[in-house]
Amino acid sequence: MTMQPTKELSPDELADILEAGKYRKTIGALHDRRGYCCLGVYAVECGIMEEDGEAVEAVPSVGCPDGFLSATTLGPLAPDWMQVRFDEDRAGDNVEQHLINLNDNDTTSWEPVIDFLRSLKTEHTA
Repeated sequence: MTMQPTKELSPDELADILEAGKYRKTIGALHDRRGYCCLGVYAVECGIMEEDGEAVEAVPSVGCPDGFLSATTLGPLAPDWMQVRFDEDRAGDNVEQHLINLNDNDTTSWEPVIDFLRSLKTEHTA
């Protein structure tokens, strides 16, 4: 049985949390000793992952059969608004993938991620 998040955050709510400065930033993983990627923050805040990086329940995913913690995506636990393709010119580039790219291309700042989250229109988050 796949675990479901205990709550879901909107893009603005996730941006607010990132702006608050509670979480240190990392790249390449949901969580490591340096901190969290933006999707890792989402996972903690929604009850998918504990703050120490342990999964509340292992969720099988591609390339990570024992659970998603070493993976870089939320997979089936991503909210609907993250699954929307926002750029028709880039096949397969949905909101979640773009968040990963923004997070991993800037190693020190949440600003690119926050700016993108704030720019999402209602049709992407409804």
